[in-house]
Amino acid sequence: MERLVLERSAVGILDEEIAQQLTDLGYRSPMGLVVLPSTARGIRLKHGIFQTRSQSHPRRIEGASPFKGASRCMIVSAQTQNVGGNYLQAV
Repeated sequence: MERLVLERSAVGILDEEIAQQLTDLGYRSPMGLVVLPSTARGIRLKHGIFQTRSQSHPRRIEGASPFKGASRCMIVSAQTQNVGGNYLQAV
């Protein structure tokens, strides 16, 4: 079933239609008599296949530093700074 979802998703078929096709082929979700669109969506997303760009939230953007790396690049003045009620002391 997973392979079928991935093949159909790769060519742009929507989750609802994939679920209906799988139901017609005799597949079903664990707790029901039909394959739910959320089952197809879960399989698709697990493999990183997105229907729209807004579904994609990349963990790593090329050329960008993660927060730890960015904090090393920041310049903090030698004096104590008050940030949101917390005092930071430059070292």
